[in-house]
Amino acid sequence: PTWAWESGEVVPDSHPLQLPALITPGTYTVIVGMYDLTTMKRLQVLSADRPIANSAIALCDLTF
Repeated sequence: PTWAWESGEVVPDSHPLQLPALITPGTYTVIVGMYDLTTMKRLQVLSADRPIANSAIALCDLTF
């Protein structure tokens, strides 16, 4: 559970991403967010004690 995480702790969590076979060539940004399991409301993400827009984190860009 996230409440047990230490500040700065890295917690590996793999999730396969299946893309459409006929994906349009281009660059796509992978964006993630975390949600409260009971309400399904997105949890707030902070950077330097300031909220990040949409509480979303860009992980990487994929180019096809």
